[in-house]
Amino acid sequence: QRICNAFDYKKLDGMMANGMYDYISAQWSRCNEEDAVKAALLGDLVFGTWKNLKGHGHIACVYPEKQMVFSGKWGVYCPKVANVGKVNGIIGANYAFAERPSYFRLGKINA
Repeated sequence: QRICNAFDYKKLDGMMANGMYDYISAQWSRCNEEDAVKAALLGDLVFGTWKNLKGHGHIACVYPEKQMVFSGKWGVYCPKVANVGKVNGIIGANYAFAERPSYFRLGKINA
């Protein structure tokens, strides 16, 4: 929510991660890992999100850095994210999420 507020975006205020996932998956543009990084480098608001049907989900802002991290458990390159959770900091999405997240960017401009 702090990152959203820095973008003057208040629509996620007061929501938990699963609620944020529901909202942005319906309202924002879905993108893959590579396009998520490109959009973040353009200064767009981009999140990796995971909805947990048995508890709390997770959400983290895609960090605007070109270098991605290879995930052996998912077999793909992952963006780095600004994570708050068990591990706080700029880390690969593969370390921030229990499951492979979906990525969404605010807006519909091509990365």
